[in-house]
Amino acid sequence: MVERIHLTLGNMLRTFELDKQVLNPKDPFSMFLNSAAWALRSTYHTVLNATPGQIVFNRDMLLPIDFKADWAHIIQRKKEQIQKDNLRENNKRLAHTYKVGDKVLITKPGKVSKMSPPRRGPYEIISVYTNGTVRVRRGAVSSRINIRRITPYFSSTDREANDMR
Repeated sequence: MVERIHLTLGNMLRTFELDKQVLNPKDPFSMFLNSAAWALRSTYHTVLNATPGQIVFNRDMLLPIDFKADWAHIIQRKKEQIQKDNLRENNKRLAHTYKVGDKVLITKPGKVSKMSPPRRGPYEIISVYTNGTVRVRRGAVSSRINIRRITPYFSSTDREANDMR
């Protein structure tokens, strides 16, 4: 959430074209930050069904109207949004039950250049846990990895055997 606000704030500050402005040397950014902060506080959020300013200050940011937050409704909408996001994310997952001895590929973290493979491996699973993690042997080292970061590995001989069936 904070990263999203920082992104929005950065975009707002870019629209002011600060490099073309004559800035006060003692306080160069207060006018711009005040405007951006007000814009962030008065932007309607669909999960809250309100603006952050209404929630914090118990009044509308534009009109002199009191605002009463329905916290039960806000919490319910947030839970629904989380469940919706989880369903969308889980629909992308491969339905696969991992077993000890299976081979897997591990997705590389962060951004990967176009020409490098997105995964490393194959590695062998040495333990499977009930909390959605597995222990993988990487040479002499073993590490515990979330199943969202792994993909089942099938060698070319496994594929040929499946094609003959």
